[in-house]
Order: sequence, then structure tokens, then C-alpha cells
Amino acid sequence: MTPKRLHIHRLPVEIAAENFAGSTTIVVDILRATSSMTTALANGAKAVVPFAEIEDARNHRESLDGSAKLCGERNWAMIPGFDFGNSPEEYTQNVSGQTFIFTTTNGTRALNHARSAKNIYLGTFLNISAIEKKVSHSDNIQILCSGTKGEPSWEDQLYAGALACRLKNDDWQLNEIANDVMTTWQEFQATASAADDLFHSLCRGTGGSNLVKRGLERDIKYCAQIDIYDVVAEFIPNKNVIQLSC
Repeated sequence: MTPKRLHIHRLPVEIAAENFAGSTTIVVDILRATSSMTTALANGAKAVVPFAEIEDARNHRESLDGSAKLCGERNWAMIPGFDFGNSPEEYTQNVSGQTFIFTTTNGTRALNHARSAKNIYLGTFLNISAIEKKVSHSDNIQILCSGTKGEPSWEDQLYAGALACRLKNDDWQLNEIANDVMTTWQEFQATASAADDLFHSLCRGTGGSNLVKRGLERDIKYCAQIDIYDVVAEFIPNKNVIQLSC
């Protein structure tokens, strides 16, 4: 019998796009894209439409009736002329029924890279138990970390390790990175002593430190919350839309 596979990738360049075919893939950009998109949908947004490039996002909005909102960031800042940035708390109120067109430095590119997967879900700490439940019966799980400007990100790997520890049993065949990030998560758990330890840990990485430099610690604290939502965001590539999974 073919063993169940649980593989983790620190960056999109570590796996060819076609190798996602047939898999259940969780795309992770903890700070902040997947956290913001999941928050929008959990609070009643109709859909999120992801694009890798700013111009594609603008063109798509022009092709609609103008009601969709342009959202996202470059270099951690809101894009000039856009309606919203990439701070998750922007998407906690007054979002019901709206469509958000998103483009970000890392997360939307990672989603596009994984588009050949059978199922694609957005990974966050905000709903890690719901993600675990959604993918636990899959036999080929790929966790794709978005990274930060082409470099592995601490926060994405920490999440990948946390989810892998929840999913792993003796039936799983793991790649080397999966073993490494699981050890990282277990070491974090062994030393964590306060409710805000995850927040402080997320501040350590490149993504977190860049947000701290810009006074955006609130975003990190928000993204460090565990299981405040019981929904899962799913990317449907043939429609290029992210909606709540059934």
C-alpha cells in the first residue's frame, strides 16, 4: 500500500508547480495574506480574488461593475490607489457580501504556484483546528510556505510544523523539511509559558520584524490567535476565486 504523504516546502521554488497535481495543498502566509483573506471570508465576505501582479488586479476590477475592492500590499505597505491594505483587522467589520481583489508580495504568488493541486486551502493559526479536520483524511498533503521575498519565513515554518504535528502518525511518509519544522514546533511548545509566547515568536522572523519596524505589532498579535474561526478558505483555481469551503 502506498504510504500517505506529508511534505512541507519552505518556498515555492522548492517544488515544481506540476508536482502539486492530485494533492491536498495548504498554502501558508501567516503574516499576513492567508490570515487576512481567511478573516474576510469568516466575517461574511462573498469572495476573495487573488492575483500575483498589481496590474492584473487593477484590470480585473475594471472588468467588473466597480463594486469590488482592491486590496493588498507591496513591501508591507498598502498599494497606492487601493481600497484596503493587508492588515487582517481591516477585514473584521463591514465586509459582508463584498468581493475583495487581493495581490500581495508573497501569498498570492504562492497560491498561483499551487494551482494544479486537487484542493487548495489557506493555512492560518486562526483556524488551525478547522484546517486539520478538513485535510486529515487526505493521503497526499503538501504544505507550501510562501516565504518572504524569496527567503524562508520563520512564521510560515512554525505554522507548518504545528499543523504537521497535529496530522502526523506512523502511516505518514514525511520529507526532511517536515521533520525539521515539526521539531521546531515541538521545541517551541516545550518552552512556551504564556499565552502571548506565539506572538513574541512570530515577531522573531523577517516578516515579523519588518512589521514591528512599521509599527504593525497589532497585525502580528491578531495572526497569533489560535482557533478564533471554525471555517476554511479554499482557492478554486479554475474560477480564480477563494471562498469558504463547504
